Amino acid sequence: GTGPSEDHTTGSGYYLFTEADWPRYTSPRFNKLHQLESPLLSLQQDATLSFFYHMHTHNMYIFYHMDMGTLSVEVNNNETGWSTLWSRTGDQGNSWLDAAVILPASTTKVRFNGLTGSGYRSDMALDDVSFSQFTPPSPPPLPPSLPPLSPPPPLPPLSPDFVAAASEAQLRNLIQDARADVSVYLPPGAHFKLGSPISCGSNIKVTVASSGEGATLDGQEQSRLFNLKYLTGRCSLTLRGLTLV
Repeated sequence: GTGPSEDHTTGSGYYLFTEADWPRYTSPRFNKLHQLESPLLSLQQDATLSFFYHMHTHNMYIFYHMDMGTLSVEVNNNETGWSTLWSRTGDQGNSWLDAAVILPASTTKVRFNGLTGSGYRSDMALDDVSFSQFTPPSPPPLPPSLPPLSPPPPLPPLSPDFVAAASEAQLRNLIQDARADVSVYLPPGAHFKLGSPISCGSNIKVTVASSGEGATLDGQEQSRLFNLKYLTGRCSLTLRGLTLV
């Protein structure tokens, strides 16, 4: 006989197949199209059509192998009509083979086409047809929450002789023009971008400090924020409550 000798599921069940040699006395006798079409689908996302198929001529002559014909899967959507997503032609061996076809979310119908070949041994069969939609991947677990950061230790009180600088230009002028020790206060949250190094031109002590959340001095990728020049002694620099970037 033609077609598989047993079903795929249990070996003693049922399967669907195309009869290549029936009816025997009508035209065309061969090269006939058999179709199995789904009802209307309403997909929310891509889906998978899985099935097992059997395509074997049971013929010892190799030139009969192409008599098997073609098995294909087509999908339909409202914009482009029917299109083929999967097909096999000719003898595929005497065994059940599995296949899986991805159905786009736009699919409204799907159908199997079994076009028999030019010989009576081109029965092809289907079994264990199933349909499933993809399960969206679960979101990755949230990382464990970190313990709250301890607040930075409070800065020591600022002495009354601090001079406030509200801008980068004021900070620069206070340091460059100083001829005696100078203490400069930057407001919390300030972000000063230094376009060039600040020169300290005498042997004095320079203190730059902030309070609360602190201030930021942005050197804009310069190798040095402060260029300390020496006269008769060392010009020292003290920074408190600042972030240097």
